[in-house]
This record gives sequence, structure tokens and C-alpha cells, in this order.
Amino acid sequence: MIIDLKHYIFLPIILILVGCSSATQIPDKDDQSISDASNYQEEIIYDESSSAESTTPPDYTWIDNYISYLQNIDSFYYPYGGLIYVDDDNIPEIALVGNSHAQGSIILSIGPDNSVKECTFAENHVYYIPKGSAVLDFYIGGGGVSEGVVQLKDREWVNLFRGEFYLDDFPDSDYYKDYEGHSYMMFENGYYEEGKEINISKEEYNEQLQTALDKCGFDDSKAKNTMKDTKYTPDELIEKLEKQRQ
Repeated sequence: MIIDLKHYIFLPIILILVGCSSATQIPDKDDQSISDASNYQEEIIYDESSSAESTTPPDYTWIDNYISYLQNIDSFYYPYGGLIYVDDDNIPEIALVGNSHAQGSIILSIGPDNSVKECTFAENHVYYIPKGSAVLDFYIGGGGVSEGVVQLKDREWVNLFRGEFYLDDFPDSDYYKDYEGHSYMMFENGYYEEGKEINISKEEYNEQLQTALDKCGFDDSKAKNTMKDTKYTPDELIEKLEKQRQ
């Protein structure tokens, strides 16, 4: 994805922690065990599927779990959200937008056991391919850029790439001299983890990023910005979810 960085005003750089839970390495193209590997660390947030007293039909357990999550979210930090379709099944994902550029964003999904999985991103909006399973996280600030590529496959988040680089033409300063010789880096497990960065060339960085984009079929012409889909409060999202039972 080619983005003209000259039009951005760089903000003070922020150390970014991006993840969805349960990390794995980038799977090979022929790896049939991809559904067993979650690329971000995956955490069960709410799971009411085992309640013996529940009168909710099993097919709608995922709605109960989404609602439980939304009822407990701090709406100050995540004031708006929307229902989107990242993968090609009939269960929507929920995109939640942070209240600021630095707050980041979250995409909620339903795992194989109907529990809620949350995948966090550095930017307060991300780009995704509707029903194409691909998500691109692009964050820029303080003269640095962070990029990540994730895929939602078989209801599991698969992290394909995470890297950072610093701009060569940023004004010379003592602060940025610390990064001399370390302009481009990627993280060996595909997600941000301190001490796991690998310094690479610009050419290798771009090659690894493009490989990840190709693997998940990310197409700029089909990408949507989650910011355009997130106009509902958590309470309004709950109302929309309730209508899905009908």
C-alpha cells in the first residue's frame, strides 16, 4: 500500500503495543493448521454459552456475548462503533473507535467457541476488505510509521506482518540520532514485542510487507476505512444486535 507521507503532520512518537492475543509466526502458504494458530494473543472476554439457564437459542449466543462486552466497555475511551463484516460468514464483527489518535481502535470478533475476541490496533481507525478477511493497520507519528497486516480466518486472528520505520528526511535532532542505522525493523513473531525486533533494509521491509498483503489478498481499491462505519454508541450497537435475533 503506497501512501504519500509528505502530507502528514507528524505527532510526538508514541510507543505502540499492538496485539490481539495468542501469537504465532507467519504461516506458510501451504500450512493447513492456520485455524489452530492465533496471531495476536487471543483472550476470552465474555462467554455465556455454557449457561444451563439461558433461554437464548444456541445460534444467538454470540449476540449475548457481544452485548455483555458492550455493557462493560468504557464509552469514554471508545465512544463509537459499528457492525462490519471482515470475514465472509454471517456473524458481523464490531469496530470500536478510540476517542483520540493515540487511543487506537479495537475490532471484536466471535471465536470458534462463540466467545468474544478483541484485536487491538495502534491507530484509531484501520482499513479492511469487506468479507475479504484482511485488515491493514497504519499509524504515523513523530517521524515514524508503524504498519501491521492481520487476517481473520476460520474465526481466528492471524498476524501476518508488523513493522516500523523512521523517515530519512526528518529534521536532524539528538532524539532521532538514536535510530541511526536502525531505520527499518520488523518483529519476528509478526506482532509488537519488545526485544523481538529485527533490523532490516528498506527493500526487505517493503518485500515482507507486500508478501503479507498478497497472502491475505489486500486490495487498495476495495479497502474501507472503519472510521466511516463507526457512528453508533455502545447502547445503539446493542439495539442493532438485538434486531439480529429477528
